Amino acid sequence: MNRLLFIISLVSNTLLVFAQNSTIESDSKVQDFGKLENINNIQSEFIIKNNGTKKLYVLRADTKKGIKVRINNKAISPGDTSTLFVYIEPTTTGRLDEEIKLVTSADALPYILRVKGDVKSIKADDKTACFYFNQPKRKNTNTTYPPIQFPTPVPSPKTIPDTIKHEEVQPTEPEPPKEELDRKIYKPNNITFLIDVSASMKDSMKLPLMQEAMYSLILALRDIDNVNIITYSDEARIIKQGVNGDNKTVLNNCVSELKAKGPTMGADAILFSLDVVLKNYIDSGNNQLFLITDGVFKFADVYYEKWKDKVADKTIVLSIIALGNDEKAIIQLQTMATKRKGTFTRIQNHTEAKTQVLEQIKQKAKK
Repeated sequence: MNRLLFIISLVSNTLLVFAQNSTIESDSKVQDFGKLENINNIQSEFIIKNNGTKKLYVLRADTKKGIKVRINNKAISPGDTSTLFVYIEPTTTGRLDEEIKLVTSADALPYILRVKGDVKSIKADDKTACFYFNQPKRKNTNTTYPPIQFPTPVPSPKTIPDTIKHEEVQPTEPEPPKEELDRKIYKPNNITFLIDVSASMKDSMKLPLMQEAMYSLILALRDIDNVNIITYSDEARIIKQGVNGDNKTVLNNCVSELKAKGPTMGADAILFSLDVVLKNYIDSGNNQLFLITDGVFKFADVYYEKWKDKVADKTIVLSIIALGNDEKAIIQLQTMATKRKGTFTRIQNHTEAKTQVLEQIKQKAKK
């Protein structure tokens, strides 16, 4: 009887393991930071994806007291993603292994995530702490050793000159840090961002991924580059115009303040942005309009004709960055880019966000 109960229990548990977490997935289940020197806190990020057909709700995260867990969006649409942030402040050195049990509407059992590391030292104060270098301890011994006798030097039979001439070493200038956009390779850029801030961009990862893509690009910009930032939802609005690429603080602040809201207006925003591109046009440079959106974007033939009339004999590249998982929208955006002989990129994760926009600029700005 006991043996039968054991077999039934084993089968039930096995089926439950295979049944759990059927719709939830993450980019990684374990993040191991390895050796951690002179730290104050650890921030870990997990991308959570809903593989199901219904909206997934993240109900809570069970973990040790003192660990903070935040999520970008608690309601994740089918096929969409959200970012889970885990904040840990170690209080002691040694091996760190923290478990986060994510309770969702998808399964009976929680989805398990782990953050690991080996804490070697902790900052005393986040503002003033610095690395501490300790001298190795030496064993105290009473053993004494006789002084070492050096042989008397034997004079060389050769005549030694009274003065020895030393070659003068000329100081050399340190090499400047290498630019991501090498001036010898890449032309000046006139870049205009037309950013969709409609309500749909609030959903999960879309807005954060777009911001991450722009932060990475801003880091690479030079003083010969020019940036314009325009947003659109119910209307197009110029946020910044004619900002020098070296003015990174202003550009980063603009990006960090972007918020999603309202309905989407559509094709008129492109023509509005085109006027801004033309106003800041660089004759010998790369003039590129980036449309960043997640939605269906109708750009009728009449708008292509208006684009052609406005541009005339100038060269302006329409580059489209697609976010989200709306396949109908993706197809329409690809068609738009093809018709204008532009470029198309789809961003779905952090790695793509950090590289894709810059790569598109490199393609078009090469001399």
